Amino acid sequence: MSTDWTSQADPNVEIAIRLGWRLAEAYHEPPPLNPPGVKPDEPLPDRLPGESKLGKYELGKTLIAEIQHDVAALEKTFSFTLESQSELAGFIRPGVEADSTRATLLTVHRELRRAVATEDVHVATGLDLGRMLADTVLLPDPKMPKTLTEEFKHERLGNAYGWLDDLHSLLPDHAADAVSGSLK
Repeated sequence: MSTDWTSQADPNVEIAIRLGWRLAEAYHEPPPLNPPGVKPDEPLPDRLPGESKLGKYELGKTLIAEIQHDVAALEKTFSFTLESQSELAGFIRPGVEADSTRATLLTVHRELRRAVATEDVHVATGLDLGRMLADTVLLPDPKMPKTLTEEFKHERLGNAYGWLDDLHSLLPDHAADAVSGSLK
């Protein structure tokens, strides 16, 4: 017996998952404070660098810009403005300390979670799922097996499976199944 089930993917849920991941990524490894020094006599490269050739500073600036973009998209969709939006804009400047960056990211995450939860519970769940999946990938340290055990505790995986089930019909076809299968 065949079923012709297809999802009605919700772009806001997809943005929220991506945003949850990006917030966790920037929180766990805040971008470097300053751009690397450029030597005035250093020759220009013969071609524009790809992502793998960009330094941590440039990749960090890009990550913060992606966070800003996704926050702005959700603000526009749900007609809210985060109080911390001005702080978020201040990230892309030299000299911002890592603890200050993390504190701002925490504030943005809390405000954003609260704002989207009042608008669409599925978007809030997507934000939580993206953050949890990023933690699962970014936090384990191969030199410390206990960190892997912590991230794959039964309760954490139970939350992930539940969230994936809740969002199944709002994600692109087979996306929830693929993530669930990867966690197993």
